[in-house]
Parts: sequence; C-alpha cells; structure tokens
Amino acid sequence: MTLRLSDLTVGKRDVWLLVPRLVNGADSIEMPSVGIYGRIPYYYAVRSGLHLYQDECDIMLRAKEVRGRKGAAFSYARTLRHRAWLEGAEVKLFLTHIACCGDVMDSRSWRVLETRLVQLPDSIVYRRFTKEAHGTAHVDFVLDSIWIDPAYHDNRHELGKISRLLDSLQADPRIHIDSVTFHGYASPEGPYRHNVWLAKNRVKALADYIIEKHRLDPAIVSQQYTPEDWVGLRRYVEASSLPHRAEILAVIDDTVRRPDPDVRLRYIRRTYVEDFADIFDNSLPFLRHTDYTILYTTDGTREERIPGRIVPRIEEDVLVPDTPFHTIPPLPPLFAVKTNLLLDAIAWPNVEVEVPFGKNAQWSLMAEWGSPWYVWHHNSRAYEILNVGLELRRWLGKCPDCRPVLTGGFVGLYAAVGKYDIEWNSIGDQGEYLSFGASAGYSWLLRKCLNLEVSGSLGVLFGPQRHYHGEFSDTHLIWKSFDDLFYVGPTQLKVSIVWLIPRKWFGLDKKKGGEQ
Repeated sequence: MTLRLSDLTVGKRDVWLLVPRLVNGADSIEMPSVGIYGRIPYYYAVRSGLHLYQDECDIMLRAKEVRGRKGAAFSYARTLRHRAWLEGAEVKLFLTHIACCGDVMDSRSWRVLETRLVQLPDSIVYRRFTKEAHGTAHVDFVLDSIWIDPAYHDNRHELGKISRLLDSLQADPRIHIDSVTFHGYASPEGPYRHNVWLAKNRVKALADYIIEKHRLDPAIVSQQYTPEDWVGLRRYVEASSLPHRAEILAVIDDTVRRPDPDVRLRYIRRTYVEDFADIFDNSLPFLRHTDYTILYTTDGTREERIPGRIVPRIEEDVLVPDTPFHTIPPLPPLFAVKTNLLLDAIAWPNVEVEVPFGKNAQWSLMAEWGSPWYVWHHNSRAYEILNVGLELRRWLGKCPDCRPVLTGGFVGLYAAVGKYDIEWNSIGDQGEYLSFGASAGYSWLLRKCLNLEVSGSLGVLFGPQRHYHGEFSDTHLIWKSFDDLFYVGPTQLKVSIVWLIPRKWFGLDKKKGGEQ
C-alpha cells in the first residue's frame, strides 16, 4: 500500500506512530510500524542509541526527511505467512501522537481496505547441490621461515594445484564457494614447541596468500593446524620394510611412558640409526604439508515445480519500496571535544574534553586545558598563561528520559589552577592562582554530532603575585613588589563548538543503524 504522510504536522518534540494491522474478528497481525520523529526525539535516539517507542526492525523516519520527499508518499510492502483467517481480513491503520515525556496526545484508527485472496502462478526452482573438493599441497619454506616464496623448490607447482581448482570454481557462474579450510602440518623433526609455532603461522601464511590472490572473502576461510604429523609418520613406517618396523611402531604408540613427542623421536633416532636415516630422507620432508577442503554449492539441472498458493493481497500490483527506508542510526557519544571560540579569538589555544555518565547521561565531567605561551619584541613582551581545570555538571530538563545527550541547560561546579606571566615593555606580573566556583549554561543541537554551547561562571580567584621590571634585554628580572591576588565575580565566559565522538569509532557499539 502507499502511505501518504503529508497531512501530519510533527512538532520538534513529537513522535507519530503509524501501525498497520490485518484484522478479522478476534484475529489480528500487527505489522512493522512507521515512526516519524521530531527533532528532539530524533536526536535522543541518535545520541542514546535507544528507541523509546519502536523496535529497531521498525521504520524510523525523521520529520525533516518526510517533509523533504515529494508528496511525502511511501510504498509500504510486507510479506506475511498465509493463515486461513486472512480470507476476509481488513487492513486497519492505527495512528498515535506522542508528545514529550511519552504523553499520548491523540490516538485514532481507520479501516483501509479489505484483503482479497489471489492465486499465485506455479513456480519452478532449481535444486542446489553441495559438494566438496579436497587436496594436499606440499609447500616448502626456508628453514624456520613462515613466508611463502612461490619460486622456492616446487612451490609453484604445489600452489598451482590450489589455484587451478579455485580458478575453475570461480569461473563457473552456477557455483558459489561456501567455505575454504586449510589444515597445516609440521613434521616431528625439531622441538615440539617450535613446531607449534611453525604449523600455526605457516598455514596462516598460505591462507593469506590464497585470499589475496583469489580475492576470497576472509570470512569463508578457516585455518587449522597440527604441530606434528605423527599419524603420517606411523602410516609410512607401517607400510615400509624397515628392519625394526615393529619396534619403531611400538615407540610411536607408547604415549604413556613417553608422552613427550621429542623424547620418542630422539629415542628412535639414537636406537635405530639406519632406520631413522630412511625415515629422515623418505618420510619427514613429506609430513610438512597442508590439506585443503573447498565446500561449494552448484545449481543442478533438475527442476522442481511448486504449485501456486492462494494468498491475500490488497492491490493488483505487488508494491516494492521505491527507495530504502533509512532507520535512525544510533551514534551514542563516548565523550565530547570542544573549544572556546572567545579564547580562540584572542590567540589562546584551548581544548576541553567532557564525558557523560549516570542514568540518561544526566551528569558529565569535563577537563579543560589552555595555554597561550608567547614571547616577542626581544623578550620585553610576554603573554604566557597555563590553565587546567575540572568541572562537574548536572544536566537539567523537565524530561530527562527524552533529552538528547549533552544538550539543554546545566549547572555545575568547577575548580582550576594555573600560572601566568604578563609583560608589556619590560614591566610585568607573574603569579600562580587557584579558582573555584559555580557555572551554568545551555547547549544547542546543531547536527548529529555537533553542539553550540554558551556558559558562564561565578567564583573566586586568588594566589600570590609578583611585579617586576626586565633589564638587560629582559634576561634579568628585578622584583619590585609582592602581593596577593584576590578576586570575586565572573571568572569564565564561553561560547564553544562541541564535537561529540561516537562510541562506535572505538568499536564499543556493535549495533548499527541500517535499512528496512
């Protein structure tokens, strides 16, 4: 069906919910709702990652987006499993107007259309078959190396076996590669702990090489490894005609008295010298190998006819949404970075970092730093200040449950320390200070991750102060007097640009907004 939303007047704090239902007597099915969000609840959803009135699978739209569409008309299409009672059901729309704090201002419903049952045509499908391809590649590495060199020994031929198989599968449009598994083995030669490292990293090197060469999705490639291929060694000895074949097999199988594989191999090498020479030449080199398994799906030629079903439909033509619905993307901030434009205007570099916390982010803690540090005119003029501070804020609002994070009014307490050296024409003042007091302000929404903030503070500022004259190109300071600085009144005035840094930038939020 087509939903026309042009008649809705959505205030900046309003949410309109439109819920379609199929109803037949006592039976009904509620379909995904369409929510149109005003500016304030929209930003609340963005910055908190919470949707107060809908689930994430529902369609969530900003009022500005609805007004921006020509005619504000949306194609709404949903597929439902057939139920017997749907014959004769009717579509009803339930519209609810929600104001700030979740207050329901208006609720209404109306009947749209009766559904009617239509016969879908028979359909033909092709069965799909799942197959496996197996192989073994003896890829050689330089001693103690985990890097693949295609030109080393017979690697070009061994790697080519895997590549030729993958090339043939990727060239067939009917085939889809579901998974590729590599299982790497090292030979029992050498320390067991070192062989663990070799087997693990060599199979990873081979997997990375194949992924890059054939542009495979890394998600379908898995890696396994066995540090030492004692099964392969036993198979070789059992099939051989070694003089001490039975004794060597007994040592290989004796994992109770000799649980350490290094001890078993060392015993075979020292006790059965000639037999071990044969094993070293004809078996151990071939135990360094990688088995690969490719699982793929292919379309068969066998047809299967599915009879047409009887389903309810509202209109003659099946509707498909003209453009995807963009749900509200949650971008809850981890912290905010800001700068005071008034200080920037007087060449005072400054930065503030604010971290929200508490239920509904009603509290925040801010740290600030500012430090103009300039000397010029042969050291006779100085503009040097270092200021650091902390501020605890309590965010206000009549409805904290729907206030966007770090917006609205606030009050706070601050404390700051610093030092300064202000000099003009070789006459200056130096000192240190401590300041504390109360602050208040307001922060306005600009964009999803941008605010404009205005604040001021009243407090006390005090500390020791020294007056001086500079001599000898201001390399020597002559102290003239000492006193104490004490001031009560306005201490700060800020007009700041606030940039909110989302949590997902640090991988802390796995849920993301998407399309419906």
